[in-house]
Amino acid sequence: MKKDILIIGNGPSTHLISNKFPSLNKSFITIGTSMAFRYYQKISWWPDYYILADSKVVLAQQDEIKNTFLNNDFNLENLYLSYKISGLNHKVINHSPTGYAALELCKNLEFKNIYLIGIENTYVEVLNEARKISFYEKYFRLKIQNLNLPRKANKLYKITKTIENNPNYFINDYQQIGDIYSKPNSNSHKKTFDRKIKELLDAQINIFDLNPNSTLGLPIKNIF
Repeated sequence: MKKDILIIGNGPSTHLISNKFPSLNKSFITIGTSMAFRYYQKISWWPDYYILADSKVVLAQQDEIKNTFLNNDFNLENLYLSYKISGLNHKVINHSPTGYAALELCKNLEFKNIYLIGIENTYVEVLNEARKISFYEKYFRLKIQNLNLPRKANKLYKITKTIENNPNYFINDYQQIGDIYSKPNSNSHKKTFDRKIKELLDAQINIFDLNPNSTLGLPIKNIF
């Protein structure tokens, strides 16, 4: 019998199941997202699929991403990144919000029951521990122009101080000093995500949220 699939976002609600990660693969096919590979490496557990669809983050963190996935027991056939990293045999996908891309992956894999956790689509947009990166950093160090993204997609910030209490993620050290991140733009992300949700529901795909405080308008499941 084919298992259902679980998209593990990295929002605060994921802490509700973080102590159950090692047993998740018994019940679900799992998709990890964005920069949580740092945490998965720390606990020696890996999801079945991994996706990071923000090209700017992949570009900025490519050395760390490459070293992590080459030196851990992960099937690179199931690694989806929105920027091609030389020397890493991964799938290349379009730049988009990673939650959106994860839903698209579930559709392409032909799953009929999708579960979500850690996708709140609400963010503190600019952290006190971050600063906007300069034009020089953006175009001469990072060379973001090579991604050919619209200018409005190039609002980038850099973490400059240790974050003691990160309001956006399930672990406080999800973002580390030197990390580049895109300004989340919660409203835009939610609209894009909601459109994809509607598309999948219209295709008779069931979607459930494991977050008991979900605001996504989806059926809430408590299965743990």
